Amino acid sequence: MSWPPGPPGNGNIASNCSPGLVDTWTRYPRACRRCWPSPAWTCNRTAWGSLISSAGPWPTLACPSWSLAAWQGMSRLCAPSAATMMSRGNQTRYWMLTIVDTGSRTAKLTTRDRYPIMIRGPRHLRGLSLSHASTMADGGNRVLPTSLNIKRLLSSCVVLSVLALTAGAALAECAPGQMQEASRAYLSAAQFLDSQQWDQAISRLQSIANVCPEHVETNRGLGKAFYGKGDYAQSALYYDRVVRIRGDKVEAGDFANLAKAYAKQKKYKEARGEYMKAEMLAPEDCGVLFNLGVMHFAAGYYTQSVDVLEASLEACPQIREHSLKQLAKSSNAAAKQQRKAGNNSKAEYYDDLAVQYGGAAGGSTTYDMVKQKMTAQDYAGAINLLQQMLDRNPDQPNALLTMARAQDAAGQETASVATYRRYLALKPDITEEIGTMLQVMVESGQATAARDEAAAAYAKHQAKGRLAVAPILFSWGRALEQTGQYEEAKAKFAECVASGHEKYAPPARAYVERMDGLMAQEAAQRKKSRQSG
Repeated sequence: MSWPPGPPGNGNIASNCSPGLVDTWTRYPRACRRCWPSPAWTCNRTAWGSLISSAGPWPTLACPSWSLAAWQGMSRLCAPSAATMMSRGNQTRYWMLTIVDTGSRTAKLTTRDRYPIMIRGPRHLRGLSLSHASTMADGGNRVLPTSLNIKRLLSSCVVLSVLALTAGAALAECAPGQMQEASRAYLSAAQFLDSQQWDQAISRLQSIANVCPEHVETNRGLGKAFYGKGDYAQSALYYDRVVRIRGDKVEAGDFANLAKAYAKQKKYKEARGEYMKAEMLAPEDCGVLFNLGVMHFAAGYYTQSVDVLEASLEACPQIREHSLKQLAKSSNAAAKQQRKAGNNSKAEYYDDLAVQYGGAAGGSTTYDMVKQKMTAQDYAGAINLLQQMLDRNPDQPNALLTMARAQDAAGQETASVATYRRYLALKPDITEEIGTMLQVMVESGQATAARDEAAAAYAKHQAKGRLAVAPILFSWGRALEQTGQYEEAKAKFAECVASGHEKYAPPARAYVERMDGLMAQEAAQRKKSRQSG
């Protein structure tokens, strides 16, 4: 398909489309009119693919006045039977479009320029990456893997961002003689860098920079030295200069160095941007992937953090534990963000991921999440996480104790008592938790059993002193009250008061008075019964 001569603004249109392509102009006429005012553009089966195959350079066909944001906004159009994506490069490169051909279930990528390209998208579409084989002849097509799940792509209305990797022009280099002199002098400065003698290194490197300001290693060395000194702002200036000097020869490590300097200044959005550039050059670099995920998180882009960290988890088994821990945090934050925005289904999805990755990470990461859920009174969520921990290691005392408390708070008294017993089998001398278990037993209708176990526990631990057995005495009194033994209950509460225990003595004092009242009521009832008899 080709265009008649002349720009689209003159009303020239394509009269048909290839099978499987969608008429996005008809579906989105307002977007069309922003660039091409002719009404004819709103009523034809014209696909975005027509633009790519049209004659003439992009600047005459595209809208020069559109900003990058406008082009990216247009790239988010999503139709029910195909997806189209387009992007704009720098000021002179308007070059790129992706067409999904639903007939053959393949995606065709067409470019009008010989520049590297890369498709960025969700994890399940990472197979679309063209970063390793993306320099194509003008107008060439590359058929992407047929394993692309077009149905999933379209059902979720996922639109990928197509990014141009075009670096700016390199700064002018020093004269050959100056460059050679700078390279020789740098050898001595490198010794200071290796020994972390930052001040000496900076002094030497700055003298070299006076001779040849565009010497890459000198600027990189200054960035490293200032970073080592903790002057991250100055470090970022030199690392940024390295990027500009190298131009289209820039490497992922150059962007990563700059990103680290920004991150140390808590300029997380700037750091995120540099790591994104680094990832385009080194999409399988584990350090870049992980740090990009962390910076997405730090900058508040939680869902993107999850996507990148999942890729890190798959590609980098050597940092699995780090990826899992950060994934748990990012998923949890994404769930909160989605819930706040009213996206409850997405929030539940990320909640599930948080549980999955938190459970896999184990240790402090999972337990931090448990504490958060307990504080939020999400006892069911806490129990779920704790159960995953205990499935891996059933003899974790802290997990068992927290599980017992969560079950009690959730109204699962019988399960709570059982879990307390598992905990006390590991920690048999913790009288505080013996007393707590006995109280749960009383509250769940097991007063008689609680009374008998309290007596046995008191006999076992009495030698430890009154403070140690105060929790047992208090629960023993509660059990005796429930079995109607008020006088015996009063004696246990009084002994608890005498212990002076900070937590149990004050409520025990109130129970002493309560027992007096109950015994008085009981005496009055007996007297009334005798009189009526």
